[in-house]
Amino acid sequence: MLATNDTALYEKLQFLQNSIGAIPAPFDCYMAMRGVKTPKLRMAEHSKNAMAVAQFLEQYYDEFDLQEFFLLLYQSCLGNTVDKTIGPDSSYDPGVEATLDIEYIMSIGADISTWVYLMPGEHEGQEPFLLWTMLVANETDAEVPKVISVSYGDDEDSLDASYMIRVNQELQELGSRGISLLFASGDNGVGCNDASTAFVPDFPASSPWVTAVGGTAPDGWLEMGDEVVNSLSGGGFSNTFGIPQYQEAALSKYLSTNANLPPASFYNASGRGYQDIAALSDMFTIVIFGVPNPGIAGTSCAAPTASGIFSLLNDLRLQAGKPTLGFLNPLIYQHPEGFFDVSEGCNPGCQANNGFCAQAGWDPASGVGSPQYDKLAKIVMSF
Repeated sequence: MLATNDTALYEKLQFLQNSIGAIPAPFDCYMAMRGVKTPKLRMAEHSKNAMAVAQFLEQYYDEFDLQEFFLLLYQSCLGNTVDKTIGPDSSYDPGVEATLDIEYIMSIGADISTWVYLMPGEHEGQEPFLLWTMLVANETDAEVPKVISVSYGDDEDSLDASYMIRVNQELQELGSRGISLLFASGDNGVGCNDASTAFVPDFPASSPWVTAVGGTAPDGWLEMGDEVVNSLSGGGFSNTFGIPQYQEAALSKYLSTNANLPPASFYNASGRGYQDIAALSDMFTIVIFGVPNPGIAGTSCAAPTASGIFSLLNDLRLQAGKPTLGFLNPLIYQHPEGFFDVSEGCNPGCQANNGFCAQAGWDPASGVGSPQYDKLAKIVMSF
């Protein structure tokens, strides 16, 4: 990456870029801007640090695709493999979701031990989140992955409140053990009920004990400018869980200062607000069935990306003899300076209207913003 104020040199470089195709992908630009393009890792504490992705609904991955992805796009990771797979072996074809999650968490969290949970079965036709949390709970503190990325969720109104509360309790217990849980916030904006008269929150992203990750998109010439809200990104307010203490000030400021709020009858202003953070979620390329597949978008891109960054931060702390970060949200809201504040864009609402729009500070469209590794590294090493 080269910065210059020489107009003549810029024009020559621009010509070369266009003529030979030497233009970085949006994801490469994102990693460079957020300080994670080439982090210097020395895995002295490798055995104490692991990250994972959780897969549901018969989603699987293929090791050949993973190595082909590394060969084509991230050769520094070539040869890295999933260290542990928990769940049944399957003859199913690889799925886009599982492929995306694994290829990108392992690209960002380079060289960190990676696990995959493959969860069979369903709960009322949806993901068996409770069974999965109990499976994770059975791992020892020494072995359990310290960061877990999950790109699945269900409408709150499709689940019993008692079931969500029970899952929430398990999520709280996992956080107390030093495990960071990052959930994609969904790809349907605020979600709408059948009558388009109310928003429908996404669970478990709406749980106060997980870090909900929304999506951003690159803006500007060649899509290499600042991040803005990806217009598909989820985000809103829970109808099941109240406002947690760590979030009270941020929500109060947003609700009292935003002049473009949706009608008050559409959402629960006294509910837990999500998302908490955001990350790039547009123009991703995966390799599936051995073939590059470009144009992938959604918060399923953002969750493993952010998870890889926090796994790197855990590694820094472990090398210094410090514990892993665990439940992230208090840290996030106490240190918004560690994030790029996304202040443009809205997620979609009901009846062709916007849902929630971004502004300076926290908002449901982008949380506190996109994690910046270099700034967060200084923060997490200060305590």
